[in-house]
Amino acid sequence: MSEEIYYNTNDYDWTHADESIEVVAENFLEELTLEELKTVKSITLYKGMKKAQKFEDFMCVDNILDQMHEWAYDINEFAEDYLYDVTDEQKKELGNLISSWAKKHNIEPRFFLIENVEEIEYEVVQEAVKEMINNIENRPWLEEEE
Repeated sequence: MSEEIYYNTNDYDWTHADESIEVVAENFLEELTLEELKTVKSITLYKGMKKAQKFEDFMCVDNILDQMHEWAYDINEFAEDYLYDVTDEQKKELGNLISSWAKKHNIEPRFFLIENVEEIEYEVVQEAVKEMINNIENRPWLEEEE
């Protein structure tokens, strides 16, 4: 499985990140004022690697068994050592069973993390910037809004 690279305008909120550096750069440029567009040569962007998340990343069999033990003990103090003799092999089997259930019902995470983030400098395509400036200058109704 190859790693996917994502680009963004900041290093903390990847909600609007994209796999295309050109899309991210264009979205950034669209937010600039006319004066800022006239002087921009490069922009600072961030590049990171996508890390898929698995159901198992959020499951802890030990916690499940501990919680069951506590509930049993709350009902009856004779449950003092209930589930303390579950072996590592049995815990692994339970984890696999729960993971299979998650896959069967398609409840795997659909979100991911971004790791190995690094700052990069992106040289903007001046022809694209000139076109954006031209589009703004040829829309007089925009001046009324400012």
